[in-house]
Amino acid sequence: MARNHFDAVYARLSDCIVFDTHEHLPAKESLRPKDRDILTEYLDHYMNRDLVSSGMVRETLEYVKNPKYPIAQRWKAAEPFWNLCRHTGYARSLDAAARIVHQEEGITGYTIESLNQKFLASLETPGHFRHVLKDISRIEVSIIDTEHAWKDFDRELFAPAFRIDKLINPSSLGDIRETEHTSGTRVTGFASWLEAVKLLLDLVFTKGTAALKCASAYTRDLYFAPAVTSDAEGEFNSLFSTLHIPDWEAVPVSFSRSFQDFMMHYIMEYVNERELTVQIHTGLQEGNGNHLSNSDPTRLTNLFLQYPQVRFVIFHMAFPYQDILGCLAKMFPNVFIDMSWAHMISPRAAVKAVTDWFDLVPWNKISAFVGDYSFIDGTAGHLHLAKTNISTALAQLVEEDQLDLEEAERIGKAMFFDSPRQLYPLAEVMDGC
Repeated sequence: MARNHFDAVYARLSDCIVFDTHEHLPAKESLRPKDRDILTEYLDHYMNRDLVSSGMVRETLEYVKNPKYPIAQRWKAAEPFWNLCRHTGYARSLDAAARIVHQEEGITGYTIESLNQKFLASLETPGHFRHVLKDISRIEVSIIDTEHAWKDFDRELFAPAFRIDKLINPSSLGDIRETEHTSGTRVTGFASWLEAVKLLLDLVFTKGTAALKCASAYTRDLYFAPAVTSDAEGEFNSLFSTLHIPDWEAVPVSFSRSFQDFMMHYIMEYVNERELTVQIHTGLQEGNGNHLSNSDPTRLTNLFLQYPQVRFVIFHMAFPYQDILGCLAKMFPNVFIDMSWAHMISPRAAVKAVTDWFDLVPWNKISAFVGDYSFIDGTAGHLHLAKTNISTALAQLVEEDQLDLEEAERIGKAMFFDSPRQLYPLAEVMDGC
């Protein structure tokens, strides 16, 4: 591929407005943790997993993250492992964040102390979130993954996506009581539990929730079988010997797969009636160990068929099932590809996936970018990778005479903004690129 094609496409996309469909950031800048330095924050998410995968033991990781010790000393402990990981997408994303946000040439022993001083200054600088999201990244809105979509958000920057996992599979009596309290419905049996769930969903959408989010693939596979109401009712009603004892809020509970299946279908019926959007985690699970096969997106096929009015947004390009996801998006009008996390899981795989999908699915079904970070600088670094990867893929298509530069620009900008925007009914987002 001629370099000039990449440069031309990247130049046209470099200042594109972005619709960011998934973040784990604090809902307001005032909630940003302050008791940290750059290694504490940058190793809070993703890169820590590569360091452990390379051989760093957990005790060393906790030491490296501890801001009580001198950062130069901690860097020496991290550096041998960091260098093993330096070419992964996670490390490249952080290097990009260091350059773009703090004007330092990556994260090395030469830059770490200066970089840390700039990071610490950003902790004390009001408006850092706005600077990164608006001034640097030109993100119109970021959708925050939250279990508390009814709480206060910085609505100029964020909109919530409500995580439904605790409705599908409550893990404690406290989870049930929170639903009871927030919905304003006293739960006295299975029927009132379902009413409380419905009222809670009504509430979160009146509060401007953009979508529902399901991350069940971290704990089970994604096949939700049709379930018998009476079985779910009997299982839920067995809780009432302890449910309303005040001192027992933290008592763990365990629901069967059948109960979880019933609740998922109950919630999908709600979403289907209202023609709403559901985001579903598929593919690689974050962390250093899990059952990857749980997150195979083909396990969702019965939901795609049964609930045709639900917009199913399939996260993380389903890596390493990205070819399968392309087939699902081709087969089902209600299935959409989201590249959240994908550009730093494997930048090269992300580029290949985009060029493969162009042969397979309408390009309006591809959302190009999601930060998917728990700390603000990471979003800017990940966006740099995303624009590089999308530009690389489109430039390859230009080189092959499948696109010209004008069409590459139009499609690229739409993938960063118009394609995701169509899935999320947020009135405040008016204009695209």
